[in-house]
Amino acid sequence: MAFDEENQLLYIADTENHTLRRVDLKHQLVETIAGTGKQSRNIRPHGGVAKETALNSPWDLVKVGNIIYIAIAGSHQIWEMNLQTNIVKTYAGIGAEACIDGTLTESAFAQPSGITTDGQELYIADSEVSTIRGVGLIEPQKVRTICGSGDLFGFGDVDGQGFDVRLQHCLGVEYAENYLWVADTYNHKIKLVTPSTGNCQTVLGNTAGFQDGQGKDSRFLEPSGLSVLGSRLYVADTNNHAIRCVDLNTFEVTTMQFMGLCAPDVCVPSH
Repeated sequence: MAFDEENQLLYIADTENHTLRRVDLKHQLVETIAGTGKQSRNIRPHGGVAKETALNSPWDLVKVGNIIYIAIAGSHQIWEMNLQTNIVKTYAGIGAEACIDGTLTESAFAQPSGITTDGQELYIADSEVSTIRGVGLIEPQKVRTICGSGDLFGFGDVDGQGFDVRLQHCLGVEYAENYLWVADTYNHKIKLVTPSTGNCQTVLGNTAGFQDGQGKDSRFLEPSGLSVLGSRLYVADTNNHAIRCVDLNTFEVTTMQFMGLCAPDVCVPSH
């Protein structure tokens, strides 16, 4: 998701509907803004009118000005949607499932699933190669590998620098104050990456589980989504079915409680 605070609009990558949705929070309206509802089978770079162009598993998005950048996991590409012209098109990636650096038109990704930005560069959780990638928004618009092996089989759990780092199917990435927070999903950890150097260190979590605590004493189970607000990091701890909150000053992890909420199939309607 991406939130436009000024206009109170929430943009959502509706993955299995293969669409982008916009929620107007002021008027409580939901609108499809891109995609046809059917999965695209075209992996070649292309584009067109947003609601007439089929997408292939949009997994995450980020808003920069009037442009929405989208991690299109199904076709292994990064796309862009211009909110003024309503045109959606490939931004980077040839459609091959690989890790190829270089220009936008010669680069390749492998199931990109998370996207964030510092305004100068997009940062991608490139899941199937367990790698964090950078995609330039300003000249020179190049694609680079920040950390991870770039190999489809190069997964593991190793802190370090650049190509020596090993992640395992990272799904979430969030930029905040010159660092990248990474949900290293299949390692059940949250890691901190320096985009300028490629240094990657485990900050939260150790083995799979469900435990509050400080730093590496905490436990997660396939965390997949991240969001930073002020001095708090919020984690979608997927297989624990919980939202975890991290105090970034102390690295203390707590589990958020939502009073009065229940799953739709067990809620008792009021009369």
